[in-house]
Amino acid sequence: MARKLPTFFSRDEAIRLVAAAPSRRDRLMITLMLLTGLRVSELCNLRIEHLDFIEKRLLVYQGKGAKDRMIPLSRKLIDPLRHWIAGRTHGLVFPSKRTKGPICPRTVQYMIKKAGAKAGIQKWVKPHACRHSFATQLLSKAGANIRQVQTLMGHASIGTTEIYTHVTPEELAPIVDNL
Repeated sequence: MARKLPTFFSRDEAIRLVAAAPSRRDRLMITLMLLTGLRVSELCNLRIEHLDFIEKRLLVYQGKGAKDRMIPLSRKLIDPLRHWIAGRTHGLVFPSKRTKGPICPRTVQYMIKKAGAKAGIQKWVKPHACRHSFATQLLSKAGANIRQVQTLMGHASIGTTEIYTHVTPEELAPIVDNL
């Protein structure tokens, strides 16, 4: 049985989603997920000491399967992250406003769903769609190969990564026009 294709955002939808987020913190969280492919739990537990602005990378410490992985940080994230952490040298990047512990994944899910509705996005708008968008963009626009995407996503099996090898209708149109 074939697996269902993952929901992902077009570039325009991703821009609208970020713009619709209600606060600087929320815009940064969405942008971080779109540009790193972090799982919502990885975002919630991201620590300042795992950010390396000099090497332009972040450490996902004890991600799914208790595995660590390094992810390059886009230059688009460096200044906003530096500004957000504002000189703090340790602790959570996005602590809960209420408990000062990790922000709750449900809080992030709710925020993204609300931003998606405000942006007029008519599809499954959840944090995992940001992850799917990251992988899809790497393969279709950035020229990454499937092994590179597997490493960045932290997938144990290449089979898990293969769901992102789908082809968008926009990519098919020029091919058909050449007939």
